[in-house]
Amino acid sequence: MKQCANPGRRSSNLSAMLVMTKPLSGPREHVVDLEMVTHNNVINYRSSSLLRLTIIIGPYAF
Repeated sequence: MKQCANPGRRSSNLSAMLVMTKPLSGPREHVVDLEMVTHNNVINYRSSSLLRLTIIIGPYAF
């Protein structure tokens, strides 16, 4: 898959936003795997979360 989205935009300390930078044409199915890594150097803590996002594009424009 071509990169169609900004890898991520931090909107606060607790959230992020995925931003589409160009339209997707269909019909097609896109699968995006996202990983969020959380770390805190003060208490030596690190964790990660994985998300698989499936985007289904229909043949008709809205």
